[in-house]
Amino acid sequence: AKVISTIAGGEIRIDQGREQSRKQIFASSRRIMVRGTPSAYVLADFGSTDVLVTIENRSMIGLPGHIGGASDADISASGSTVVVATREGKAKVWTLEGQNQPRLLRELPHAAELAQATITDEFVVTGDFSGAVRTWRISDGAQIAMNDSFSPVTTIVRLSVDSIAVGGQRGDIKILRVPDLSTIATIESSGSTV
Repeated sequence: AKVISTIAGGEIRIDQGREQSRKQIFASSRRIMVRGTPSAYVLADFGSTDVLVTIENRSMIGLPGHIGGASDADISASGSTVVVATREGKAKVWTLEGQNQPRLLRELPHAAELAQATITDEFVVTGDFSGAVRTWRISDGAQIAMNDSFSPVTTIVRLSVDSIAVGGQRGDIKILRVPDLSTIATIESSGSTV
């Protein structure tokens, strides 16, 4: 099994059974976020504009223009698209297919500061500090669903192509169906999901 995780000081660690490797990614003491698999992952340096993507051991590709700093980022399971949630309240969707450089595919407007985002090959799901979770269709940028039954959103995790787990600041956790954001299950929690 391959596992990718972050360590302090801007490093990531890739564990492949008995073998471990480390890569220095950012010259930073801030916390970095990593999402994906060892063959395709996206990295964001929280509080800065640095967002990097690597796919199948190619060199890192930078995604420019995240003015307010990244609050979250995710890569689709196919490795073809990336979403970056920004503190300026936008979700930027990048395509990586057939190009040496990424291309900004879509910029999704948002009223509140984004906390979390995840992506499938067809949809982006965002969560914000007002407690709203929204589904956006990548092909035309249309918002197609909203669920505002959360406290400020602290966690969104893609479970499969049609389900996500969402956690709120007060410990509210729900499994939601994508794209309609209907509730599949509610999980009782005694504290924050931060």
